[in-house]
Amino acid sequence: MRRFGYRFLVGLACLAFASGSVFADCDEVGYIATFEVRKGQEQAFEAAIVKAAAKVREVEEGTLFYFPYRGDNGKYYMMERYRDLAAREAHAKDPAVLELFEPALATLSAEVVVESVSLVCGEVAAL
Repeated sequence: MRRFGYRFLVGLACLAFASGSVFADCDEVGYIATFEVRKGQEQAFEAAIVKAAAKVREVEEGTLFYFPYRGDNGKYYMMERYRDLAAREAHAKDPAVLELFEPALATLSAEVVVESVSLVCGEVAAL
């Protein structure tokens, strides 16, 4: 397992405080996906991933937050929050969503790295 850096912690903060609300249910889970895009393919990736993300937010009822972020050196991150494990497991099952990811995946220089995360519950969740 690789060490998590500053960007990972920022990502978790984005997940925790997304949508203008700091309230979270203890069943909430997420993913942080890392994409490495081939040099010169950044615009194509961004166009495709923004379109796919909008579709996910439109059709996946249990999705609370689903937005792409640009990093350094061709790296991009998808910050994802789901109402519960069932909603996360249902993610990307809709054929219309899967179809929209194909152009983005064609721009990658490496496999997508997906980290599963779950909310740390207790007093922090109630802040």
